[in-house]
Amino acid sequence: MSWNYRIFEVRSKGLFGEDRKHYEIREAYYDNKGKIEAWAADPISPLGDDFDDLKEDMRFMFEAFKKPVLKVVGDKIVGEIETSYSKRFKRKLGYR
Repeated sequence: MSWNYRIFEVRSKGLFGEDRKHYEIREAYYDNKGKIEAWAADPISPLGDDFDDLKEDMRFMFEAFKKPVLKVVGDKIVGEIETSYSKRFKRKLGYR
């Protein structure tokens, strides 16, 4: 199993029943075929034992911006959202 940081678009109901949307960085866990099989229940904060560890963790988090945002409703991933940044990164690598 492998993992990385991903950005999640999370939808929920507000205090008065209104629809809410926000973005979080969470750990995503992949099966042997590269499909997401689980993700952290809570958003993650950067962490390090020292300054360099913290900087490295932030670098890994920044990599999440190069991938599509995962749209989550309840406990299901219901889609991916390409951002202008993730599209630009794909073009740079030659992906369509």
